[in-house]
Order: sequence, then C-alpha cells, then structure tokens
Amino acid sequence: MTIIFPPEISTSIYFWDIGHPDGILQAIMTRSETGEEFPMVTTAVRRWLWVGWGTALAVWTYMLLSPEVSKELGEIVPTTQRYVASKGLHVAGYAFFAIIVPYLTDSIRFRRTLWFSLVAHGILTECIQPYVGRSGEVRDAILDTVGVGMGLMLSRWLTTRRG
Repeated sequence: MTIIFPPEISTSIYFWDIGHPDGILQAIMTRSETGEEFPMVTTAVRRWLWVGWGTALAVWTYMLLSPEVSKELGEIVPTTQRYVASKGLHVAGYAFFAIIVPYLTDSIRFRRTLWFSLVAHGILTECIQPYVGRSGEVRDAILDTVGVGMGLMLSRWLTTRRG
C-alpha cells in the first residue's frame, strides 16, 4: 500500500509486507526526494509499541516471580533440558525487550535509561524471588544482563544496517 503526498511534500509512505527481509519492526518506511529509504515510526505506532512492550514486561515479571509458573514449566520441559531451557529463556527474554527499545524512542539518553532499567529489572527480580518461593540466583541476573547486551547489539545492527 502506498500513500502519495501532495507534490510539495514529495514523500511517499508505504507499508512493508510482514515477510520482507527487513522484518516486521521496520513496518513503516518513508522515501525521501532522493530515493533514500529510512524507518519512520509514527506516534500511533510508537504508542502501541509502548503498550505491547509494557504489557509483555508485566507478564514477564509475573512469570519470573510466580512459583506456579516455574512449577508448570518444570512439568512441561523434559528433565534433561530444564537447565538449558531456563537459562536460555533468561537470555532470550531480556534480549527481546532490549531489541524493541530503539523503536520506542528516538532519544539516545532515554534508550540508555531503558536498557539500564532492564538490567536493574533482571537483578531486582532475582533479589525478590527468594521472598516469593523461588530461588534467586546471581547466575540468572548475569544471564539477564547478557541478554540485554545481546539485544542491544542486535538492535543496533538492525537499526543501522542499510539494505
């Protein structure tokens, strides 16, 4: 779908297919007069990203602090794979949240604040876990931080590459 603006603006906005190689996060692109393409996240899209990101973070927090969720996951995952699955979820979960950060705000300072907050969130949830019937582990806090770092690097690669 292409929306053509009046000639005085000389810009068109179009929506990528979900299957496009640049992925769904760069769903809205704009093309300048010179033909250069760059991502544009509108206010409405950004608002929904915030809602989704915040909701997902709330669910993630509940999962990290709920003994019931831990028991249920323990029953689903085979015994031989529980350790790897558990630690992999820590890394992947925090990487996911970190990857989304550049699409939430254009402010570099606020991005850094959000990334730091994710690290603090990982440490804080591990500190709270012993009080809610789970075992908080330093190793998990380190893996959460590794996940944020991996997500940060991947998000930088996704937002700076030109194709």
